[in-house]
Amino acid sequence: MLDRPKSKAILKGVNMMLNGRYGEVTDVNLNSKTHRIDVRIQLNGESEEIDASIGHYEINDSNPEKPVIVLSDITVSRQWMQELASDNVEGKEIEIPQKLSGMVKLVL
Repeated sequence: MLDRPKSKAILKGVNMMLNGRYGEVTDVNLNSKTHRIDVRIQLNGESEEIDASIGHYEINDSNPEKPVIVLSDITVSRQWMQELASDNVEGKEIEIPQKLSGMVKLVL
């Protein structure tokens, strides 16, 4: 299945973006047919990993200079993070960094 290598690429790319600042993504499972992503995150200062799911994602590259991703149906195993994601991430256009845009288009 092609999604496993793609999941590993996502894990590497996200950790590259985070650069250890907030923690580390330890596992990613991509389902490219349903556009779902499940992640496990070890945040700095937390004793237990956090699970998060993106029920659906869409890439919008109509402007090739500034491609964006929109995430929806987000669930997080910590209530406060669920609220944070709902308020600040879900349904919003997130610009994909230029250095990662080529990889994102290939993977997703």
